[in-house]
Amino acid sequence: MADAKVTGEVLGVLKRATITDNVLILPPGQLARPLYEAVNKALVNAGGRWNKGAKGHVFPSDPRPKLGLMLETGVSVDTKKKLQAFYSPAAVAARVVELAEVSGQNVLEPSAGA
Repeated sequence: MADAKVTGEVLGVLKRATITDNVLILPPGQLARPLYEAVNKALVNAGGRWNKGAKGHVFPSDPRPKLGLMLETGVSVDTKKKLQAFYSPAAVAARVVELAEVSGQNVLEPSAGA
């Protein structure tokens, strides 16, 4: 599912979060486990990943636009799933090109699924 409804309680936590560059840091204090899991699910759905070193959810780019939309609509949108854009990591793609011996050629990647 590309869109996930976000509860008012989760939105309340997100409103109190702080953002520095591409890292969202949850408000101080420990959340109850079910609430943390719901907050984490919304942030992961929006493209964030928990990073222990950063002590927050790290996004590939500034999370403010996605977070603002989430706070406005109450919905967390997973753009990757919505657009069905699942890109192969560069190292994996390079290895496949090497194994298939197709370097320098144009190759269409077959679609998987229904």
